[in-house]
Parts: sequence; C-alpha cells; structure tokens
Amino acid sequence: MVGKPSWTEGARAFAQTFGPTLGPFDAWLTLRGIRTLAVRMARHTANALALARFLERHQAVSRVNYFCARARQLVPDGAGALLSFELEGGRAALEGMIGRLKLVRLMPSLGNVATTLSHPASTSHRGLTAEERGRAGISDGLIRCSIGLEHPDDIVADFESALRS
Repeated sequence: MVGKPSWTEGARAFAQTFGPTLGPFDAWLTLRGIRTLAVRMARHTANALALARFLERHQAVSRVNYFCARARQLVPDGAGALLSFELEGGRAALEGMIGRLKLVRLMPSLGNVATTLSHPASTSHRGLTAEERGRAGISDGLIRCSIGLEHPDDIVADFESALRS
C-alpha cells in the first residue's frame, strides 16, 4: 500500500483481518475482463434498450422502468443492462410468462452475460411487508431483467413468444 503510514497501517490491518484483497488469479481475471468492459456494456445497453422499446409497445405490459428509453439525451452512452416491468395481469400473468420463456431464466442474482430475471417481491425485498414494497414501487407483479449479450432479436423474440400466450 502507498500513502501516509498513519493511513496505510490501519488499511493494512483491515486487509489482513478481513481479506478484501484479490488473489493473483482473481486480479488477473479482473484485468482481463476490464479490457472488454466497454464493448460488453455497449452490447448490454443496446440489448436492454431494444427490449424496453418492445415492452413499452406491448399491450400486456402495464409499466416499463428503463431510464434510457425516455432520456437518451441525458445518458448518451446508455443506462446499462437493468430494467424492470409489470404485466397487466399482475403476478399470475408474470408467472405464466416466466414459465413460457425459453432463453431467459429466473435467477436469484443479476449481472451475467446471459439475460436473467429476478422477482424482487420474493427475493431481494421479501423481508418487507406488501405495504412497504408498495411504497418502494415493488409490486408482486414486478420483474427485474438483467439483459445479457445474446443477439437482441433472440431476447425480444423470447419475450414476444412468452407474452403471446
């Protein structure tokens, strides 16, 4: 560590106790991944925008939350890979749609190279009451999407097929 000894001694003790440092292989993987980060994020963002635009036009969708879809001038490089939406039929319609998806999967976490879904009411926000979730804008019918690197036509086609039934 580099810096004033009064700062680095405390930081070194913290690092030794809690281990927030990467091992050599993990550091190498991080450095390797950083080289393609801009390219991957551009693809994630373009794919998310394509899906958001499709969902905004679909009659079964009651709400889409994706900042970039409406404010491109504020975020010219895009708003990333995450979006959420709700269906007109609430949780029952959502569960049906999820069951019909072929490419996209429901997962407990987000942020992968593949497109994944997460249901906040039953995962990240399950400890809140329905009233608390409602105040936070999280209904039982809300689904979060982490858009991956697949071809955008494949992602949209999967949702289109699942929403058709």
